Amino acid sequence: MEPKFKIQWHLTNKCTNNCKFCYIKNKKIKELPKEEIFEIIDSLDNSTKKLNLKPIRIYFSGGDILLRKDIFKILEYCSKKNIDIGILGNPNLLTSRIVKKLSNLISRYQISIDGLEKTHDYFRGTGSFKMSIKALKKLKKEKILTIVQSTVSKININELPSLFKYLSDRKLADVYSFARLVPEGKGKSFKKELPTPKQYREFLLRMFYVYQEIIKEDKEIYLSEKDPLWALLFYELGLINPKKIQYCIGGCGIGKQLVIDVDGSVYECRRYPIKIGEMPKQKLEEIFSSNQHKYHIQINRIEGCKDCSLLYYCRGCRAIAYYTSNNYFCKDPQCWKTS
Repeated sequence: MEPKFKIQWHLTNKCTNNCKFCYIKNKKIKELPKEEIFEIIDSLDNSTKKLNLKPIRIYFSGGDILLRKDIFKILEYCSKKNIDIGILGNPNLLTSRIVKKLSNLISRYQISIDGLEKTHDYFRGTGSFKMSIKALKKLKKEKILTIVQSTVSKININELPSLFKYLSDRKLADVYSFARLVPEGKGKSFKKELPTPKQYREFLLRMFYVYQEIIKEDKEIYLSEKDPLWALLFYELGLINPKKIQYCIGGCGIGKQLVIDVDGSVYECRRYPIKIGEMPKQKLEEIFSSNQHKYHIQINRIEGCKDCSLLYYCRGCRAIAYYTSNNYFCKDPQCWKTS
């Protein structure tokens, strides 16, 4: 069953990698102790029951969460509460023994691959591509659902359809996903590499057709269509017919997810920097009823979206809008309809 609510929780900023797009600004931020993490897990479990948000899924991330000495105690605590756990992680520490241990505690593991070998290693370090492929094979062997995530920029946009085919042909991933480059953290220096609206539409269209070919071949890989602008492309292709509704059924995840940072700070999105709460000091109910949260779900204020028939299906990416304009309600700079 798909979760009603998702939480991305960064347990540590410690990392042995030095990726060019890394959005982590402070690697020395103090981590919450295990006891406070357990307190937050209990609070989330109770609050999501009260708010009818069950089932939930927590994605633990970092940094590299396997660098936390107490990570398995945290995963075991979640398992006892029947919370679905995914990891957004690195391949570096995924030995066969570690993967075997994880197989009893998590449902999925995501690894970033940003292109074929030469391109990926440019972004994430020499040898990273081969290490990632080996890690995917270990995860598949233990029947952990594997997700490959790419960050899309002008540098790799023409190569990612080939990566998708590569993963499909070799049965290395159960899900292929991608997200656009957000010019924050180290990614600020790549702002000029943001695809134009035309380039991004052409990329989505190409990915769509590659996926249709893969489906015909009965390959077992799913293309995650999480980018809000998929809705616009599907509308243009006649695949969705917008109805006059008053609730969001797709698009930007703000309002349907939360992010907990290493120190317990709570955000609407990992790539949007405005803090809206603090755990374990606050419960989920208090954060949801706060003015900060209510401000961010005023979708009728979004430029270029408020009068669009796809408002409840899309809304563009608020993080990219913010980092390119310093205005949360600005239009998505890669939306070809409003460009």
